[in-house]
Amino acid sequence: MKTLKMILVITLSIVTQIELSSQTKWEREYRTGIKNIPAPAIKYLSSFPEPGWLKWYAEESNDGKTFEAKFIFNGLKHSIEFDSIGNLLDIEIAVDYKLLSHGFTRQFDKNLLTRFTSYKVIKTQKHIKGDDFTIAGLDENPEEARVQYEIVVRGYNHKKYRLYEIMADSVGSILTIEEIVLKNTDNLEY
Repeated sequence: MKTLKMILVITLSIVTQIELSSQTKWEREYRTGIKNIPAPAIKYLSSFPEPGWLKWYAEESNDGKTFEAKFIFNGLKHSIEFDSIGNLLDIEIAVDYKLLSHGFTRQFDKNLLTRFTSYKVIKTQKHIKGDDFTIAGLDENPEEARVQYEIVVRGYNHKKYRLYEIMADSVGSILTIEEIVLKNTDNLEY
């Protein structure tokens, strides 16, 4: 009887730990004009060849307010995020999940199967952080930047489908999982 209680306590603690490690994420993103963008952010973007189709967005989330420049550079969708005073936070580059290394996808898929009954990868972005890096400099010194992947997954668990934003390191280990809270609307949507 004691072993059964011990097994039950261990199982409950593992399940609770997995549930606590999953947080919720909400964000509101909207277009904004260049007049609202902090000067250091504008200056940073002028430091490399002019991108095509540049649009500015403000984003409010559970992490605070940030600004994002979205554009196409070298044929890929880029998003550069700045804090509220214009300091560079990160660069995100849209990538095709199927084109990532076999080692990464195998490890990431293995990790997802321990958390979800089934899942589908919706969107994948290379997430780059580092000190004083530029987009142009990434090709020259990729080891100076810290590369992670931000992957949006539609996961099925506990008889429900939900959207999750998952951060994974460069080898496919899961760093964080946040459930995406969709905007609640007052209108009926069909």
